[in-house]
Amino acid sequence: MQTHEIEQGLSETVSLLDKLRMAIYRGEFPPGQRLVESELAEKYRTSRGAVREALALLQNEHLVTRQRNRSAWVRAVTIEEAIEILEVRALIEGLCAARAAMRATEEDRRELRRLADEMTDAVKKVLHDRFGTRPIQVGHMSLDIPADAPDGRAVPVFLESDLAMTPDSYVKALHLIVDHNPDIYLAGFEFTPAIGAASIDTRIKMRRTTWVRAIAETNTGELWSAAKKVYVGLNGCG
Repeated sequence: MQTHEIEQGLSETVSLLDKLRMAIYRGEFPPGQRLVESELAEKYRTSRGAVREALALLQNEHLVTRQRNRSAWVRAVTIEEAIEILEVRALIEGLCAARAAMRATEEDRRELRRLADEMTDAVKKVLHDRFGTRPIQVGHMSLDIPADAPDGRAVPVFLESDLAMTPDSYVKALHLIVDHNPDIYLAGFEFTPAIGAASIDTRIKMRRTTWVRAIAETNTGELWSAAKKVYVGLNGCG
């Protein structure tokens, strides 16, 4: 086999692996769903060999379960595993916050205080047009995005709110604002109580180094937010 053919096959597998992983994260393939090689090959217009290799890699990531001579299926997270993940995450996030507070310099504190002042008039207009004069409070919103993004064409971002999701009180939408993008209001995601959790895992394009803001909007009109400055390297979207 020629070298370029090997490289092409590897690239095909890596691309499919990323698509399948994101589809599982987003719930397009729910826990327990069978993943049939022929159906996936047709859906993603690729070879069964690439599908087979991608499923093997997903099994190594514990996202997929496979048995010899049987189809693969999306692995379900047990209650024990879910509790363990939440406990570890809470511990790590608390530790990171505490260490950040201890290490923060006066310059860091001044930069945080300038957060609101750094909003451009265009950003303020977008927020006013969408949310009116409702106060945007800090908290109940998690924004997981790298502080350094070497490639602005595909920056991973995970949004999540810890607010309740009940019929009487729930997050009806998550909003994503990127201050210096051509489209400042980048995306909005709507939810219902039946979904059970308000979270989104996706990738975005960023034009340049700027603030990224995530806002959770409840059914009662409350607004909760988180923000992070992201430094973008090459290949911005504008």
